[in-house]
Amino acid sequence: MNHDADTLAYLLFTSRARSRRQAKRMLREAGGRGTAAELDAVLRTIEQHPDRERIEHLADELTEAHHRAALAPEPGDVPLRQGRDHDEWIIGEGAESRRMYVIYIGADAAFIGEIFDGEGPPAPIDLEQYELDEGQTLGNILWLDDPPPKRERLDLFEVAREKLRAYDMMLDRDMDAP
Repeated sequence: MNHDADTLAYLLFTSRARSRRQAKRMLREAGGRGTAAELDAVLRTIEQHPDRERIEHLADELTEAHHRAALAPEPGDVPLRQGRDHDEWIIGEGAESRRMYVIYIGADAAFIGEIFDGEGPPAPIDLEQYELDEGQTLGNILWLDDPPPKRERLDLFEVAREKLRAYDMMLDRDMDAP
């Protein structure tokens, strides 16, 4: 793909100030595959681009303008949320079923996975899955970003196991409380 300096600046701005997901979408809309590897390759071309300084300057200007616009108060503005960060790990039941899910929304490896516990239908055997504790399996995984390499996925699933342990302990404490 051939990209002019203005397009590269806008892509760089989008990947920095908005999200890599949106930058990958831009690549798909321009006829590319829109993968993380493609985005990384295009961003690396900026480092050797003859207009590198201009591209980075334009991206910085776009970022500053974006931040100014986002922070500018408007008449009738109300806070959209309290000054609290979101949890990166969410565990709970679906609103329309009794199915359990673990949701991870941190970094560039966001996913939703179903927790199979032997009481409902089994985890599909032809899909990626990870054995948890007490007969539970994490499966039916939907990656919201490109899946990370296998080692990183295993690390994430190990953290999911720890989060589920903590969640189960919290539920046990709540049930034992007077």
